[in-house]
Amino acid sequence: MEKMGVDEHQDLRAQLQHRAVPAEVIDGLIKYHTPVTYGPDSLVFRQDSAADILFWVVKGMVRIYYPQPDGSRILVHLASPGDVLGGVDGLDEHGQWTRRLEAQTMTKCVLAMVTRQQILKLVSEIEQSTLIEVLQRMNAMWSSWLVHYVNFLGLSCRERIELVLRQIARRFGVKDKEGILLTFTPLHSDLAEMIGSSRPMVSRLIAMMVEEGVLARRGKQYVLLNDGGLTGRVTKLSARPLAQPINGSSERKIRIKPAALAKPLRSRLHDLRE
Repeated sequence: MEKMGVDEHQDLRAQLQHRAVPAEVIDGLIKYHTPVTYGPDSLVFRQDSAADILFWVVKGMVRIYYPQPDGSRILVHLASPGDVLGGVDGLDEHGQWTRRLEAQTMTKCVLAMVTRQQILKLVSEIEQSTLIEVLQRMNAMWSSWLVHYVNFLGLSCRERIELVLRQIARRFGVKDKEGILLTFTPLHSDLAEMIGSSRPMVSRLIAMMVEEGVLARRGKQYVLLNDGGLTGRVTKLSARPLAQPINGSSERKIRIKPAALAKPLRSRLHDLRE
């Protein structure tokens, strides 16, 4: 473990603010978190391990996998600074909270670690209106992911890889005279795991996109030519459901009286502590 400096604290705060996390929650996370450094290709947590800690990525990149019973894995997400790790969990047959996914670092990483008990203490102390706002944001996040993956199931392999490349471009792309330069280029094996295909299929799809003038190689990097020309339904999806703040949004808000949810929320927190 190593102590985070003032600049890293500011970076973590900025990342959480970008995801519209309430100020009270940010202050608590900054207060309670513990920074941990991992080397490349290090296991952060396994599937079915105790889900007693949450992580925020401060620096580096982390692969999030869903391990299959046959030993294969599905690459669910490439986590970058500001992303949360370890939030997908459930109760096992013994009533213990366990993880449903697996995390492994891709590069050297600094992760901010917060325990479940610290989060429960933090949530129990915030105002009812803020608690409800957090609940609404969580519901919006999970709803966005559900819609994303339901749509993803209906896409062809070509459409899936187009979607994945656009998501990478939004997060790691730099405007270029030819289009968008991908400063991070995943391995073909990563892309295959992300779209549920094989490496040979990914290689064929990439070659096809290069031949069609949608994609270009520049050394070890790729350029989406003219924004990749990837338009249509795949461009409507976003892999960053928390990127847009709720306050001031043009989206319709559901108005709920604080008293209507405060009691069940407090009861749920009591159950989790037990």
